[in-house]
Amino acid sequence: MAEVACQTVGWRFATVEDREVITAMVADAAEQASLRLTPPELATSPAKFRRPDGTSVFRPKHSTVFSSDSLLAAEDHLLQRARTATGPTIDLTTVGTITSKADSEGRVLGPDQAAALASVAVPGRVVDVLVGPAGAGKTAAMNAPRRAWETEHGAGSVVGLAPSAVAAQVLADDLRIATENTAKWWTTHQHTGVTFKAGQLVIIDEASLAETLSLNRITLAAEEAGTKVLLVGDYAQLPSVDAGGAFSLLIHDRHDAPELVDVHRFTHAWEKTASLELRHGRTPVIDTYLAQDRIHDGDAEAVTAAAYTAWRHDRQQGLASVLIAETRENVTALNIHTRADLILDSTLKPGPEITLSDGSMAGVGDTIITRRNDRRLRNRHGWVHNGQTWTITAVRDDGSVTIRPPSARFGNSIVLPADYVAEHVDLGYAVTAHRAQSITPTPPTSSSNPRRRGKPVCGYDARARIEPGLRHPRPCRRPRRRRRVPCELGRQPRTLGRAVRDEFVDVGSGGNQACVAGTEQLVRTTAGDRPRHRTDLASELVGLGRYPKRPRSRAGLNDHRCC
Repeated sequence: MAEVACQTVGWRFATVEDREVITAMVADAAEQASLRLTPPELATSPAKFRRPDGTSVFRPKHSTVFSSDSLLAAEDHLLQRARTATGPTIDLTTVGTITSKADSEGRVLGPDQAAALASVAVPGRVVDVLVGPAGAGKTAAMNAPRRAWETEHGAGSVVGLAPSAVAAQVLADDLRIATENTAKWWTTHQHTGVTFKAGQLVIIDEASLAETLSLNRITLAAEEAGTKVLLVGDYAQLPSVDAGGAFSLLIHDRHDAPELVDVHRFTHAWEKTASLELRHGRTPVIDTYLAQDRIHDGDAEAVTAAAYTAWRHDRQQGLASVLIAETRENVTALNIHTRADLILDSTLKPGPEITLSDGSMAGVGDTIITRRNDRRLRNRHGWVHNGQTWTITAVRDDGSVTIRPPSARFGNSIVLPADYVAEHVDLGYAVTAHRAQSITPTPPTSSSNPRRRGKPVCGYDARARIEPGLRHPRPCRRPRRRRRVPCELGRQPRTLGRAVRDEFVDVGSGGNQACVAGTEQLVRTTAGDRPRHRTDLASELVGLGRYPKRPRSRAGLNDHRCC
């Protein structure tokens, strides 16, 4: 229903009721076209144990799980390819040579990495898997099949894919192979017919984040071309935001799935074992962390403040620490708070500012994150990726900005157009858990949150306290404009502090007022603008033809916040 609300946010309706009815009809159509996996209630709960919408209080709200015929068929196809041994293989002699020799960086494979190489290279499964927990030497383990494949099949016989452009770039840097994100590869395949070559090895990194239908399409193309696909990731980390779970399904379908077990990232031996115990959700290991004084508790405000203080300390020491929050609302609040502190301590200088996609402001020196791939925006080293961080070096009169990678002091600049900045740029001091999953910071991420019911233990999640005015995850965008903080404020810390605080509140409360005004404008229309048949309108959205009118059964749908 949230997706329907997003898709129809720009549509005009005669009344709020019309908007709610259309949303409900589309949601009902989607439900009827889906397969319900959650079993129905076997007994009716008494009225006092039912919510206003009629559902039982003994079941979590919105917990019904659905699937589809196409998704189940895709899972079956993936399982079948993982059981089919018609893919290219590597000779045992080559495997032995790679195992015994160090790579170009002097790394020798450990026992678990050598076993993983043999398991992947010899059997010839069309679709194979490799489980690599964080810090277990996944890069070295992936580099071994690359070396083996290029030894027998020649240079260029290994290609890489990943669900995101940033992860694909990391894979390219680590293995020195050609890579692409899965969506772009499939689009190119559809439009040009470019596909894999016989004998190639396709490594798909961060496979737990890949959606099932995408993996099915890519592995089908690989099977038809005579190519082997290796899925690499960790099923215990965050899943795909789309319909996913295929990687975990393939892992648990086998009793001998190769898994790296020797964690290299920690200094103390107890941490290696404890991290794996925590990864599997074994709660007794919490006592180990308590004994080592590694767990600190408090209310949401205190914990968030402690994480922020630790992040600021790391930043001042020149360390690459990551500040993580659970939701985009929390990330926005932390970003605004961080920027305010950087202005107050003179890390950021007063100057021209630009409004970003979440309603926050940014200027020269700010760290930002781009949220849309755009291959037209390039420097000599590459193009703008979704999830990539940058530093602003100039704000232009037309609202565009000049940026460069944080690690670059000179050159490598790119100019982001004003419309891109307004639509697809956020402050980049704090990130969500999904964006942080592929990052390897030093020291590791420091944040925490209470575990939520129904969610696996996740060391990436964090919960921050949000000001009442910042409840909207994406405040409506104000008109794009440059702003200049008066230079004299730089000599008046208290005045500047109040200005920053006013800006912080304005982004929340003012943004929400804009949302309300936008909502009122959407429903303020004439009778001539009102659709004669709401069922036709709903049918246009779901593509199912005429849909029978249903009584309005859902409330609270007049929320125009986009996902």
